[in-house]
Amino acid sequence: MTDVKITENITPFLDLVRARLRDERPTLTKLVPLVRRYFDLQFETQGAYGGQAWAPITPATMERRDPTRFMMLTGTLWASLTQEGARYGYAILTPDSVRVGSRDPVAHLIEYGTVKMQARDVEGEPPDHEVERWADLVADDLLA
Repeated sequence: MTDVKITENITPFLDLVRARLRDERPTLTKLVPLVRRYFDLQFETQGAYGGQAWAPITPATMERRDPTRFMMLTGTLWASLTQEGARYGYAILTPDSVRVGSRDPVAHLIEYGTVKMQARDVEGEPPDHEVERWADLVADDLLA
């Protein structure tokens, strides 16, 4: 009969991963600036970066506002989504999620539209390559 000696060195590594999975907030914190940059690209491309360009503005609105920055008249909504510490902006981290958003009181008017204004999807859907990059960042950080 032959003796077989089994050694393993994976347990300490798995213990480390388990400990990091209990509270992912340190890792998820690194996603906040990336999500804020995504929102910035949404405004720069008038929604196209998130999959669907926003409805064109009416001629009457174009006369009153800069058509290249029509959703940024005051900059409040844009800043709340893209700038750390901006009024109405928030980033909520839980042990297993991150949410970046705005409590700007006019956000719902833009998102759902009004009688005189078409709805514009400010949030959009991040492109697959962005989501993959975010997932890679989380995975790399958890496994580092």
